Amino acid sequence: DRFSDGREPLPGGCRLICKPSALAQCLLSALRRSAALEPRPRSWLCGPHLQTLCHFVLPVGPGPELAREYLQLVDDGLVALDWVVGPCPRGRRVTNAGGHPAVLLVIPNAWGRLTRNVLGLCLLALERGYYPVIFHRRGHHGCPLVSPRLQPFGDPSDLKEAVTYIRFRHPAAPLFAVSEGSGSALLLSYLGECGSSS
Repeated sequence: DRFSDGREPLPGGCRLICKPSALAQCLLSALRRSAALEPRPRSWLCGPHLQTLCHFVLPVGPGPELAREYLQLVDDGLVALDWVVGPCPRGRRVTNAGGHPAVLLVIPNAWGRLTRNVLGLCLLALERGYYPVIFHRRGHHGCPLVSPRLQPFGDPSDLKEAVTYIRFRHPAAPLFAVSEGSGSALLLSYLGECGSSS
């Protein structure tokens, strides 16, 4: 069997199902020490369904200052890039030895909503010296739908064009990407197609 069968017990009756690798061994050793997996009575507030629902029901609150840029794609469609420009904290660290801040590409969930997690991540990244930019799909979060085509779920072609543009705009800066929830399908699809050239 290519995958581990979970013979090694983890706290709380959990199993890690993966191919045997150095990363899997590292994760197993960290999970064995994790107190979060220990069985104990939990509050109803800790339920994952309630936490997910809160992101859609509760207001997001004030977020970072954004500068929107529309990127016209090869097929004349539009995607939006929201560059986080403020608030700029004093004593901001630079994340790259070359003096150029690293760009952090943030991909929200497939609903296109900016949740408090995404906005909080952008503010934290700005504090740590990154230059965050939020990628919005066609027709999402105020981006006009100007072509009769939506982005199919997991199709990375629009993201590829956005990454090419970001690389052109910031050629010397390292580029990192992070996604939230169902936005991970787009990021993983991009990484799967581009592989080591990503």
